[in-house]
Order: sequence, then C-alpha cells, then structure tokens
Amino acid sequence: MPIDGTKPGNLSNGVLSEEKTRDRLLGWAATFGDKYLYRDLLLIFEKFDKKLRLCKNEKERKDIAELGIMEIYRAMSSRTGLSKFDTNGEKLIICD
Repeated sequence: MPIDGTKPGNLSNGVLSEEKTRDRLLGWAATFGDKYLYRDLLLIFEKFDKKLRLCKNEKERKDIAELGIMEIYRAMSSRTGLSKFDTNGEKLIICD
C-alpha cells in the first residue's frame, strides 16, 4: 500500500540511523517480493562498505557515499519503477 507523502501526518522529520535505514530497505525489498533486489542491495552495501573502509580522505568518503546512494536508487527504480526519493534536503544527482 503506497504512503501518501502529501499528508504531513504520514511523514517523519526524524532521520534513521544507517543500520535502521538498511534494515528498512532490505525489509521493503523482501516485502515487495523481489529476491533479486534484496540481493542487489546486499551487494551494493558490501561494495561501498569496502570502499569506505579503505578510504581515509573525508571528501572522498562523502563522494563514495553519494555514489552508493545513486546505486541504491538505480537498483530500486529499475526493479520497482520508483522514480524519486526524498533526500531530506540533501542533493541527489541522478545520471541516466
């Protein structure tokens, strides 16, 4: 069931931790019934965790994190048709 984002009562101003966000994304993929999306998300998390672990430069870490967000967006939009994300005011550049 879709959530109506135009109603203020359906939105939260709280920001979830990274762990809770990952759990929700994986839960959403599992609920959606797409085992390939679930697998793709796990692979994306693993790929970018490794890149972030090896990187010591703070600017590069931020850039790597943004690339990870873009890959998650692409994986989710290609499997679900979802076309936009609320980034809580942060920039999100999508390169097609």
